Amino acid sequence: MAIERLDADNALRTETTFDGLLQAYAGTYGQLEDMETCAAAHHICSRRFWDFSTNFLLPA
Repeated sequence: MAIERLDADNALRTETTFDGLLQAYAGTYGQLEDMETCAAAHHICSRRFWDFSTNFLLPA
């Protein structure tokens, strides 16, 4: 859902805002945001939206 929100409103296409949306949606559904899901979502956004850049890296 968070990715679709970015699709609908390009003003939301910042890394900080996207992370907030991911956390909010996870909390709404009673889930914890895990790093693998977060990294995958960032990767999808960086490929889908030309104006989204990410510095998100998984910890080693």
